[in-house]
Amino acid sequence: MFGATTMFVKIIGSIGTVAAGLDLGKEGPLVHIGTCIASSLGQGGTDNHRIKWRWLRYFNNDRDRRDLITCGSAAGVCAAFRSPVGGVLFALEEVATWWRSALLWRTFFSTAVVVVVLRGFIEICKSGKCGLFGSGGLIMFDVSHVTYTYHVTDIIPVTLIGVIGGVLGSLYNHFLHKVLRLYNLINAKGKIHKVLLSLSVSLFTSVCLYGLPFLATCKPCDPSIKERCPTNGRSGNFKQFHCPKGHYSDLATLLLTTNVDAVRNIFSSNTPNEFSMGSLWIFFVLYCILGLFTFGIATPSGLFLPIILMGSAYGRMLGGVMGSYTSIDQGLYAVLGAASLMAGSMRMTVTLCYIP
Repeated sequence: MFGATTMFVKIIGSIGTVAAGLDLGKEGPLVHIGTCIASSLGQGGTDNHRIKWRWLRYFNNDRDRRDLITCGSAAGVCAAFRSPVGGVLFALEEVATWWRSALLWRTFFSTAVVVVVLRGFIEICKSGKCGLFGSGGLIMFDVSHVTYTYHVTDIIPVTLIGVIGGVLGSLYNHFLHKVLRLYNLINAKGKIHKVLLSLSVSLFTSVCLYGLPFLATCKPCDPSIKERCPTNGRSGNFKQFHCPKGHYSDLATLLLTTNVDAVRNIFSSNTPNEFSMGSLWIFFVLYCILGLFTFGIATPSGLFLPIILMGSAYGRMLGGVMGSYTSIDQGLYAVLGAASLMAGSMRMTVTLCYIP
């Protein structure tokens, strides 16, 4: 489970999965990769090529080995979200069976080192020689520059988002369990069935991501926005797609981009008219379907990003409906929707408050 072969398969498979545009996240594989690295370090390497150092005897017991693997899982979450406290809380809520003060500072030290290393690579990659790593390859939700004013009446829509998140999260887990039982029967028939199932899901995803934006109407570019509109490259918030000059397709902006950029677009503040209600509905329904049928195929996968996308979609839709009732920005509604659906499906609470 924590061998070197498993780690390399996870690394290569997660890169291919994310690059293919499947409705899967890289957070789950990063957690597993972190635990594999921690396990290998604790035992001095792989089973066939171990280092016989005297200090490794301190990890030749089950408790220290579990603690090291827990630190690896926290480092994996931190590497995905650049959130050291979020990684520690994830290890506390999801991984560790027994928690103590020694494990607390060890996990936090591990995540702090991850943040320092990531920050160093980001500074190096600002020259543009590292692809998307320095700009859009990480999941960063910076809302420090946004200021909101809250009122007592805002408790009602926030509570409503929580109720919807709990109900939808329970339904999602129920139907996902049914789909996974079906996939187990298909995967048990052999490797060729696993490959055909993965190819079928990938083909269905590609057809939906390219064909559905034709259903959305073109929206005129807002001249007050400083960002370039429309855009045709791999980056940019306003995809032109099939629209005429000076117009953009809001649904293509969400679908024909990476999952991280889609989250950043739908979380954007002070953009009440950027996405139409019809496009948000199509986006929400599509990612509900893709989230159910993509997770479980023979690829490394995580559920953080798919659930964030689904929750942010219905959160932003609720923000559009409640626009005249509350002063909360639609971007904040999207953040609350994502957090509520993750809490309803993954049963995590404190971690979700720190990761965004």
